[in-house]
Amino acid sequence: MIKKVGVLLSLILLYSCHSTQSINLKKLSESASIDIISVKPDTNLVDGLETQFTIELEYQFEDLEEALILVGFNSQKILEYKMDPSQRIIVSKGSGRRIIKTTAIPRDWKEKGDFVLDVNLSPLSSKSDKGTFAFDTYPLQFATPEQQEEAIKTILKQNKEVPIPKGSLSIVSITPESNLINGKRTKFIVEVAYELTGATKGEITLGFNTDQPDIFTMSPHWNKVIPSGKGHYKFKVTAIPKYWGYEGSFQVNVNLSSYPDYLERKVVAYDKRILSFGND
Repeated sequence: MIKKVGVLLSLILLYSCHSTQSINLKKLSESASIDIISVKPDTNLVDGLETQFTIELEYQFEDLEEALILVGFNSQKILEYKMDPSQRIIVSKGSGRRIIKTTAIPRDWKEKGDFVLDVNLSPLSSKSDKGTFAFDTYPLQFATPEQQEEAIKTILKQNKEVPIPKGSLSIVSITPESNLINGKRTKFIVEVAYELTGATKGEITLGFNTDQPDIFTMSPHWNKVIPSGKGHYKFKVTAIPKYWGYEGSFQVNVNLSSYPDYLERKVVAYDKRILSFGND
């Protein structure tokens, strides 16, 4: 199969979506790349049958300390890629390879075009979903009528064998949440609610955008290893609020990742909350 083969309109729209970036993102794209090495399965898909995909990719970037890898498919609209919110892979600058497992429902667009995998490399920020500076695509193939019965058996068997961590995470409360004083060291209590499946353990990390308006600093000291299932946890942390004015809002961010996959930091859920100052 030849990579990056798809209908012309799909590629035109994809390019336009990825090219409407700020000057900084344009500069990042000049030295950054992300490439899909392989996708399994990439043939014998069945229209409408939920399938677990294993994606191997490589990336390179130098001008950011960290970046975010997102994956998605055009399952709902032929010219629109829906990114999987449970697959947010945080990677450090330099080059590397990652293997990502994700679930999608293939859609056979027939003569209209291809069913396509899209991977993005974006800044790790509050605007990351719209800040792509590198991307790659990979068209996938469906089983013929003669192959379909065997393909269904293979996909169902694979789905049972490959568990994928999934979860939800939400900030229940944060104290104080308002009347903050810029630059004054403040003690915060942040309560979160979580649910984790497909993994025996997970890790919740917390951070604030104290150094840059669009980048959260996740402290290794603000973390909690949690068991699979549902629960609540209260973080008690100290941070220095930063009033960003027209540049943005001061926020707290929490991530839920699989564990002990922490070096790869595969985020399966996240939440964030805007905090206000006395002069807001």
